[in-house]
Amino acid sequence: MYSPQDSVGETQDTTVSQDSSLTISVSVGGEHSLYQWKKDGTIIPDATDSAYTIDSVSSVDCGSYICEIINTVATGLTLYSRPITISLSSAVPTPELPENYSMSVTKRIIADNQLEVRYALPEKAKVKFSIYDLSGARVREMSEENPAGVYSLKINMSGKPAGIYFLKVEAEDFTETKKLTILK
Repeated sequence: MYSPQDSVGETQDTTVSQDSSLTISVSVGGEHSLYQWKKDGTIIPDATDSAYTIDSVSSVDCGSYICEIINTVATGLTLYSRPITISLSSAVPTPELPENYSMSVTKRIIADNQLEVRYALPEKAKVKFSIYDLSGARVREMSEENPAGVYSLKINMSGKPAGIYFLKVEAEDFTETKKLTILK
């Protein structure tokens, strides 16, 4: 038995749009690792990869997700991902669809551990959000797919030390990076 066993990954609070696609993931590496995703403590059938995708998020998908990881060689070792909490938001109403891709960070200085990103899609697109620290290491990543419209996404930065980070947003041929500062 391995003791104590720590959790892996980052605690996340993710707000996504109704009917969007969302992928959450955790990885500990190694060819002998087996994954099982759970929602609110209940096993999700066939969710046995390091990544779990919800093709069209609805209210029934809201909740807390964890992944249980076992190893077929180190049989006494069981790891759990930190919780990933999913909730729904909706598109910000706009009189007409945007003509271009765009992204803005409404809180450049994060004081409440919540980073809000607003973005516009002129067409249906998968949008990838990556946050990097100053060394270039990726510290958070998520993605969602939405139809054309203007959206808001909140990213929880709890547990991240004060400092400078970079948010990179990618959708189709659009890529934009913004500098962020976390103050404690």
